[in-house]
Amino acid sequence: MAFQEERDIDLLTNRLSDAWSWLEAHALLSRVPRQSENFRQLSRDGRELAADPKGLAHFEARTRLAGPLHPDLEKTVRTNFDLGDYETACVAAMKAVEVAVRDASGLDNSLVGVALMRKAFQPHQNGKPGGPLADAGAEGGEQEAENGRPPRCGSCPTRRSPRPTSRCRTRRRPRSTPPGPSGAARLR
Repeated sequence: MAFQEERDIDLLTNRLSDAWSWLEAHALLSRVPRQSENFRQLSRDGRELAADPKGLAHFEARTRLAGPLHPDLEKTVRTNFDLGDYETACVAAMKAVEVAVRDASGLDNSLVGVALMRKAFQPHQNGKPGGPLADAGAEGGEQEAENGRPPRCGSCPTRRSPRPTSRCRTRRRPRSTPPGPSGAARLR
């Protein structure tokens, strides 16, 4: 037998049993029709997973998205995701979030994307009212964090400073991609 050299046969058989149970639990194995209960074969999903070089990534992604989604996301996002059109699924999800934020905040259609999110979640500061979705009860730093901006540490002249000063603790991370053409061209 191939595993005669194995030092701990019990450990090996336990691991094989666990793996077999996992395959069955995820419907990657199925019974063989017209055979006894003990016979198994790769299911249709199992064969697709084995044949596709990206099969494991697709399987893991489907597993993560197995639960119910918000009704606004269920039709468009799940359909595109199941078809493997992940880019369209992401764009549809972000569009749904944008629509929900606009509806909840009451802001007009002229604001989109980052500008909409910043206006909707603008922190309350120095007694001035913030955005309609900002948590007025939260501490200032928490409002900044919820708004997606790093807290101002005082050593940076402005939030829009391209480079924080040497004393600033909120340093930008180095670019993961080399500088090149415009952002749209880098996304392709």
